[in-house]
Amino acid sequence: MNSWVYEGFDKTYNYLGIEFDKNYYESETYILGKSDIEEGLKRNIFFRKEDNSVWIDLTNDGLDEKIVLRSDGSSVYMTQDIGTAIQRFKDLQQNGSSQVKSSQVGAGKALTKKAANEALFRRRRGIHEESMYDAPI
Repeated sequence: MNSWVYEGFDKTYNYLGIEFDKNYYESETYILGKSDIEEGLKRNIFFRKEDNSVWIDLTNDGLDEKIVLRSDGSSVYMTQDIGTAIQRFKDLQQNGSSQVKSSQVGAGKALTKKAANEALFRRRRGIHEESMYDAPI
C-alpha cells in the first residue's frame, strides 16, 4: 500500500487511543502460511489432491474440506490467515488468542481457526473466536 494509507490508519488509531504491539502484513504472512502448510503435509495434517492442490479435512469438526493452496502452489486467503496466526503465537509466546469478528465471516474464520490449531498444535487449545455483533455488510 501507499504510505498515505498507513498514515491515515495511524492517525485514526491514535485518535481512538488504539495501539498495536506489532503489525502483520498479508504480503509477508502468506509465505509463512505456505511454509506451515508444507510442514503440515509432512505431518499428514493437510493432503494433496490429484490436481496438486492442498486441502485440510475438517469433516470431523462438522465442517468440510477446505483448500489451503491452489494447484499452482499459490496461496488463498486462508493460507495468509494460517501464517499470521502461527507467527503471532510464536512471536508472543501465547497459550491462546481471542479475536472479535463480525458474524458474516463466521464459516471462513471457523475453518481458519481449525486449520491453524491443527497445523500448530494438534490439540484443542489455541485460537478462540467470538462473534460479538452482527454488522451490516
